[in-house]
Amino acid sequence: HYKNCECIEEIQLPFCSISDLDVCDRKLVIRGCSFDCFYELFEFDFEDKSHTKLLNEISFESINEYARPESFWFKGFNNQPTHSFIYKPLFERFNKSPLIVKAHSGPTACFDGSLNSEVQYWTSKGFTVAEVNYGGSSGFGREYRERLNYKWGILDSYDCKALVLDLIRLNFVDSTKVAILGNSAGDPLILINPEITDYGTTLNSYEEGCLSIPGVYLNVVRPSTIKLRFRDEMGRPRKLKADGLLARCIQHEMDHLNGVLFVDRVTSKEDLNKELIKEGFHQKDVIPIN
Repeated sequence: HYKNCECIEEIQLPFCSISDLDVCDRKLVIRGCSFDCFYELFEFDFEDKSHTKLLNEISFESINEYARPESFWFKGFNNQPTHSFIYKPLFERFNKSPLIVKAHSGPTACFDGSLNSEVQYWTSKGFTVAEVNYGGSSGFGREYRERLNYKWGILDSYDCKALVLDLIRLNFVDSTKVAILGNSAGDPLILINPEITDYGTTLNSYEEGCLSIPGVYLNVVRPSTIKLRFRDEMGRPRKLKADGLLARCIQHEMDHLNGVLFVDRVTSKEDLNKELIKEGFHQKDVIPIN
């Protein structure tokens, strides 16, 4: 209970997230949820400190039937402390549990530890689930929120990967069974008849993979910045300057238009041959780009 931004009274509520707050006749009405219940309507009476019948219907006896969120901090982008929720498996069905990492959309939303049936399903099957509040997520202050500025698709991806590596390092999960799931931060980028008009002078090496050659991951050298022209979904001419991961993704996808795969651009023949053989491919299927 706050007055003039000062805490007057702390009200103990069995919720980790509340919304749609309203006050009427000394009564507080909210929608609340917790790790063991979905959103419910809840009323608190300030006069007699009583709760509505609805609150009494929330049973804490069932807590053990749910995987509970545990805050886990790790070193993310630029070694900055980054938050996540970890849900441990309810049953040990594997020597080491597989890991599912969930990244929220928004991109500035956040995970709050509220009950999620998908999370509970996977933990009931012996999986560990992690919800990443990567840099840029709300609820951790302005500095944390502004980490994502000009780094969409870079910082958030890095934080997800950093969490995976940390959990593997701590021997919490199976390093061979990891999946990262997430939603787009916005609408898809539509490029019709794209043409790169200029390449930057700085080259960058970064690991790439492709569904056309599943399981193969190798470093590819590409220009770190590009300029291109294209038409949008309405046929209007557009121009775009891209750098970092976006520039790499555009070049990767445009190669497909010309029948080129990323393995055709790998400069280390030794690494290429090793990866191809490991995944059942043959080096003769690769056409090097001069």
